[in-house]
Amino acid sequence: MDLAFYAGAAGASAQQKRMNVIANNFSNMSTTGFKGENVVFTDLFYNELNPPARQGTQLTASAGSKVDKTNTNFAEGIWEPSENPYHYAIRGDGFFGLRDPLSGQISYSCDGAFHLSEQQDGRMLLTNVDGKAVIDRNGNPIVVTDANKDKELPIGVFRFRNKNGMIHLGKNEFMPVDKSGPAIPIEGEDVLLQHYLESANVDFSDEMTKLIESQRAYQFALRMVQTSDEVEGTVNSLRQ
Repeated sequence: MDLAFYAGAAGASAQQKRMNVIANNFSNMSTTGFKGENVVFTDLFYNELNPPARQGTQLTASAGSKVDKTNTNFAEGIWEPSENPYHYAIRGDGFFGLRDPLSGQISYSCDGAFHLSEQQDGRMLLTNVDGKAVIDRNGNPIVVTDANKDKELPIGVFRFRNKNGMIHLGKNEFMPVDKSGPAIPIEGEDVLLQHYLESANVDFSDEMTKLIESQRAYQFALRMVQTSDEVEGTVNSLRQ
């Protein structure tokens, strides 16, 4: 009965973490370029039932589940028109590159809501809302002048060999890992869409379905804990 109690508690904890991820998806449905996340569960451990000597068996008993990882859904969102000339969306698969002015670290985002930021040396750089400089395909910050302010700017768009496992830094920014490979600049005139923004790729109906599933699973897990506790109490009373 201890096994059932533990499995129920582990299941409730896993479903609570899943509901936290779903709540984050809901809260960012209006965030430009946001990529929704999905929870992946894994089994904790199994015990073999009545195995023959030195042999395995297909008869097993589980001991619950846990959240193994959270995957990011990099599917493209809907393009929304904008009157701002410094708003951009990416056509297809890709990221904008952002350089931190303090550390020089480059992160990547699908949020193309950019604006101009005047620097101490008088230059006007294209930056995101946090003041990180948007870079071109060569990794240089984009300087906006009177000559190019009304044109499509040479914003770099990058892709990665493997996006699975990229570190989510928060604020719609990602950091590649070793298996991602180097950032590969995407060439072509049809990659950028000026006067557009990419909306979040979160689907309300899908997230609501997941939320109902998690709530039901959470309730069943707590009921298992409660039932196990009642059975343990009954067994202990019989021993007295």
